[in-house]
Amino acid sequence: MTTDELLQLFTGEKAYRQLAAEIRPGRSVGLASLTGSSLSLVAAAAVRQTGGLHVFVMEDRDAAGYLYNDLFPLLGEERLLFFPTGYKRSIQFGQEDPSGIVQRTAALNAVKNNDGGALALCTYPEALAERVVDAEALRRETMTCLLYTSPSP
Repeated sequence: MTTDELLQLFTGEKAYRQLAAEIRPGRSVGLASLTGSSLSLVAAAAVRQTGGLHVFVMEDRDAAGYLYNDLFPLLGEERLLFFPTGYKRSIQFGQEDPSGIVQRTAALNAVKNNDGGALALCTYPEALAERVVDAEALRRETMTCLLYTSPSP
């Protein structure tokens, strides 16, 4: 069975259809008592069916990472983002994590440039609490370089 067939089977269930009816822009939906990978199935189906930006806030980095890994085969890398903190352990230690900074930047750019298509963001409270530069300061401080090559003779 393929992941598409699994999602199709899952979304045909009455309980999922009731849940899907509750998912609307600007509304938060909380789910409890899901076991195994059922959260991933619900999340992937919701993202695929409703489109737009879906933010999944898990209790910590590990839980967000597990959800991201579960969603990856269901959504693919073009629709799925991980938004970590930019620090290795905690902002209190001040030890930056270069890969975390790259992932944060990629996620923010994807959200900013999203054309309304389906997009899922896996994160956790510590990452959301970390400040980011405001759009105007980023625009002011960004350098654009133009590369000019002369035509070949």
